[in-house]
Parts: sequence; structure tokens; C-alpha cells
Amino acid sequence: SDEFSHLQSLEAAIDNGTLSNVAVIYRPHPWGRGGYKGERLLDHPWRHVRIEQSMRYYLEQIRAGRKPIYLADYADTHDVLSSVDALVSPLSTIILEGGLHGKPVLCFLPDEKEGSSLKLQARLVHFDAMYEDPLFLKAHGDAALVENVVNLMALVGDAEFTAKLQKACDYFVERQSEPYPARLKAFVEAAAAAGAAKPAKARAAA
Repeated sequence: SDEFSHLQSLEAAIDNGTLSNVAVIYRPHPWGRGGYKGERLLDHPWRHVRIEQSMRYYLEQIRAGRKPIYLADYADTHDVLSSVDALVSPLSTIILEGGLHGKPVLCFLPDEKEGSSLKLQARLVHFDAMYEDPLFLKAHGDAALVENVVNLMALVGDAEFTAKLQKACDYFVERQSEPYPARLKAFVEAAAAAGAAKPAKARAAA
């Protein structure tokens, strides 16, 4: 999708006061190449948009004509989500991650040609639960973006909404007190111990 034009729409809304006291941190999807002609993003004289620092090199590679898939460091993702007030994204797991961080989230479904990758993904059944939950805001089509970002920003600082959103995320992710590597290690050790405790099968004498 044309992420460059989406950012221009948000910047115009900030300029005319539709969105007040807002700045945009743009973080490209690490596989998305900045959208349609994403090489334009770095050199445009943005007034209210900033490129997230950890992804600048990725966009520089796009501008240089390379089309890499970047394996983003989740520590950077966590830092960004901890530092912003709200999140706007097309279909991506970062919507769920934003909700887990307690940030109001907006799933933006931009205008796309029929048969495009995003159109096809949008129909996948595993998104249905998110679509049906009003706590996950949705914007259908480019024209709906600014209006719904206004609605999104109105939820910033609403502690009751934040608590409800984080509770809704429990449907998708079970929270754990131990980090994943520790839980995986404990599982493997328990499975190995259980296997070692089983008596060997008796072999019939020939």
C-alpha cells in the first residue's frame, strides 16, 4: 500500500489542526519495503513525521535498490511501543503487541486492488476475533484513516480503556511469569526426565 501517501494525509491533518499536539513515528514493516515506492520516505521533508531510528538502515537499503527482509530486534520494537501513546498499523502482529503494551491500537485496512496480498490476508479467519472486538479500532479505506486516528488519540490516557484492551489481549496471548527460554528449558528437561524414568521395553528372546 502507499504508506508515503498515508503519512502525508496524517501530516496534513496535523497541519490543519484536525490532529492536534501529535507527532508520528514511522516504523516500516521489516518485510514491507516501506510500501509502494518506499524509497521516497527518507528524503521527503517531513514536518511532523520522524523515521524510527532502528529502521533507518533498512530504508536506506531500499533506497539503494536492494530489497532485503530485515529481522528486527524485538528489543527495539519493545522500546518503541513503550515510548509511543498509540499505534496505527495494517494487518500485523504489532497490533496485538501494541495492545499488550496497553496502547490504543488502530487496524488500518487501506484501499488495495482486488487480489492484492493485503486483501487476501484481510479475509483470513484468524483475524475475525480482532475485527469483532470494538476495543481494536478499525479504519476501512484510505479516506477513513484520519477520522479514525482522531478517535484513536482520544483514547490516550484512558486507564479504563487500557485495562479492558489488555484484558482482551488475554484471548490471544497467555501471559507468563517466566520468559520463554526458561519455560522451554524446563519443558525439555521435564520431558527428558519422564522419558528416562520409563522402563525399557522387554525384548522377546529369539
